[in-house]
Amino acid sequence: LQRHYRVSIVAWLLVIVLGLPMVWIKGQSIYSAESVFQVSPRYMKNLKSDAEVELQSNQQYREYVNHLSKTVLRYDVLMRALILLREKGIDPKPPAWTDRKFIERLQSTFYVKPILDTYMVKVGIEGGVDNKPHLHELVNAVMAAFLETSKDEQIFGSSERMNTLNDTAAKLTSEISALEEERVVLGEKLGLTTFTDN
Repeated sequence: LQRHYRVSIVAWLLVIVLGLPMVWIKGQSIYSAESVFQVSPRYMKNLKSDAEVELQSNQQYREYVNHLSKTVLRYDVLMRALILLREKGIDPKPPAWTDRKFIERLQSTFYVKPILDTYMVKVGIEGGVDNKPHLHELVNAVMAAFLETSKDEQIFGSSERMNTLNDTAAKLTSEISALEEERVVLGEKLGLTTFTDN
């Protein structure tokens, strides 16, 4: 530096002169909000196993994760998320934009990425200072809409199935209580207090 102090001053000035505009342009704050959901490789056990819904290979699992990733950014899911936000009194859409234009913008700015070596998928969005206050509400609304939509689509007729199961349980409970009463009456006639399998 002592021998070539002029060269070092010129290099320093060049770095400052070229670096400051670059820092000014590229160094703006970016805020991000993320959410993570888990994709189980196995369905929960049911009364009867269904081979149709079992994932037989890693390829099928990856296709299933890819399908769910595409579902997150579907138009109807994002519209449902906007409706959820409006119910809370939040409207992240710019005033001059239509719903369609804003949803198409969300489809291009949201990212959905599988997390390597896990069963997790992350969903997120990045934004500048102007939309910072609503990023986390937007991500939460999209995830809530996605979970509701996927639940409705994957568990067909779940409410009807629950009603049928509850009706069957009530019927079986009444039959069991009637059979217990008959057993008590039979025990009194026979003079027995307990019954054995024989």
